[in-house]
Amino acid sequence: MSQLYELVIFTASQKQYADKVISMIDPKNRISHVLNRNHCIIVNKIYYLKNLKILGRDLKQTILVDVTS
Repeated sequence: MSQLYELVIFTASQKQYADKVISMIDPKNRISHVLNRNHCIIVNKIYYLKNLKILGRDLKQTILVDVTS
């Protein structure tokens, strides 16, 4: 996949946690960029909003995979 696409992870998790998980799921470092909670916008001091504009990519050519709980 990384040969055809740029792989970017954007998580609302804290950097330390995200780094540990990504090192386990991507031992060959195929993920190009990792955005974490520090890159989110805080709403009402509770919610972390992922603003996809900070990717600096054409969102018409972006595939988003997200999970909600």
